[in-house]
Amino acid sequence: MNAFFAAVDGGRLKVQRLLSSGETRIGDQDVYGLTALLIAAQLGHFDIVKWLLQRGGASITDRDSGGMTALLWSAMGYRLAMMQWLLQYGGANFDNVDNYGTT
Repeated sequence: MNAFFAAVDGGRLKVQRLLSSGETRIGDQDVYGLTALLIAAQLGHFDIVKWLLQRGGASITDRDSGGMTALLWSAMGYRLAMMQWLLQYGGANFDNVDNYGTT
């Protein structure tokens, strides 16, 4: 298991354990460019998103292989509160588009 799957699982403690073990890094990507931050944002896991951003190694401007950011992923997951939080956190751009021109 890596940080990506731990974020999908919603297990902040799992993420912390994996990162402290040195087996994975916060910004690790899967074959589609997805990161723990992107998936946690889509699923609305505030505690994980905040922790990943505060810890360093993840950036609010990170993109997957399709060009989608955490803001776009949270929109895909219909996570309005997450979208608002990401915009207030700073660095998320409401006008970002993915590689296909989707906003």
